[in-house]
Amino acid sequence: MARRQIGDAVKRSGWVGPALVVVVGLLLLYRKESPPHGLPREGQLVPITQREFKLGGLAEGEEVELQVILLNEGDLPVRVRRLHTTCGCTIASADKTIVAGGESIELRVRVDTRVRGSQSADVLLDVEGSKASLLAARVSFEVAAALEVLPRLPHVVWDSTRASEAQSFPIEFTVPEGELSTLLSCEFDRPGIGTRWDVGARRGTLWLTPDFAVLARGVYYTHVSLEFKEARLNLRQSVMLSVDATRASLTPTVLLASPADVDGRAIARGRLDWDGESAMPSSAVALDFDAQVDVRSRTDGSGFELELLLPEAPTRSLRGEVRIITEKGPFIAPVLIPADFGRDPSLAGGQLVPLDK
Repeated sequence: MARRQIGDAVKRSGWVGPALVVVVGLLLLYRKESPPHGLPREGQLVPITQREFKLGGLAEGEEVELQVILLNEGDLPVRVRRLHTTCGCTIASADKTIVAGGESIELRVRVDTRVRGSQSADVLLDVEGSKASLLAARVSFEVAAALEVLPRLPHVVWDSTRASEAQSFPIEFTVPEGELSTLLSCEFDRPGIGTRWDVGARRGTLWLTPDFAVLARGVYYTHVSLEFKEARLNLRQSVMLSVDATRASLTPTVLLASPADVDGRAIARGRLDWDGESAMPSSAVALDFDAQVDVRSRTDGSGFELELLLPEAPTRSLRGEVRIITEKGPFIAPVLIPADFGRDPSLAGGQLVPLDK
């Protein structure tokens, strides 16, 4: 009956010959792609759970984990060579690498909500015998700050010649939605900073007051850790302090010891003079140019001694920066190495600029 109905329809259309050719071709293609009777079918992974996740808005620091299950609909096993994602905002793991026929593989996808803004990622599987990656899942979301901080990068300037109470510095913390949870603790990683917490429904203000009897002088970073009853609001905030000091002026002097001092490489030596409180360096690294840097504090505490090992003597003047890590925080120091630095010392002025860790 069915064939007749199809036949009648084909006849009415006047395309009997071409239709028969198409039908025969489809049958031959099916026979070509289908394994002969009794032979196992190739393994094929097919998602049997939700594959697209539109998570919408997530709070910063919120923990999210997704589950994706794929079934091997074939008879032969599927070997997974690689599981990866297209964005660092997601981390995927699998419970196995070989999926037998009729069995399933479970993927767990953790969402990293530490970076604010819109994010999207594809979760991909590379399987043995296939050049193309298999799309296992697609994830999209937007991370909003659990707490908004104003000012975003607090910079506190304190002067010990003025009364401490007159120099209280406010940092505001606001929740975008809902109410602000109870503050359980507030701790700085440096002594000499008093705190007071004023709170409203959605906003809290942390007031900082200096204790000059304890507080170190200079320009450096400190960090305050806030612990709330609602753990997702917990925060570690950087605060730059300038206590009885401006950004320290410096004069780097770079000299050449020998154009081929160590294995054909050049050594440049010099010092950084600055007028801030002395700091003990722990390490240093060259930025924007290639050099190994050794740094040590000068005996009189007035700056740093630098030694730069260059791959070769520069053929032109070399300008760059050296990042120096001290117990008072990291600093950036500009340096100038002139092409003819074997004859006369070269002076270069600048600012010793503290950076966030």
